[in-house]
Amino acid sequence: MFLTKNLVDGTVSRTHVSRMFAYLAGDLPDEELRGHAAFPALLCEEVLQHRQDHGQHFFLCKWLGVPLKDPRDPDAWFSWAECRFCPPVRKFCKDHGIKPRLHLNSPSVA
Repeated sequence: MFLTKNLVDGTVSRTHVSRMFAYLAGDLPDEELRGHAAFPALLCEEVLQHRQDHGQHFFLCKWLGVPLKDPRDPDAWFSWAECRFCPPVRKFCKDHGIKPRLHLNSPSVA
């Protein structure tokens, strides 16, 4: 595990080497780093709601720089598999005692 710093929000987290990729200064324009364009799936500001459907966990999140979607819109919800690396999602799960699984037979990974 390595300590890595998010170039957008400045948070520091532990990252496994398998989740890392090369970044060279200048790869992305500064305005992209300040916004959400670089990695929108990873820039969750907060979890607004949680629901469980057929054993799967889904999260309604507020994404940095993206207008909030209507909770009735199915595209507004993201599965655990899609957002499991987002720190706010992981914190939400820990705070609420939620232990989602990627597969029904896998150990919990919250």
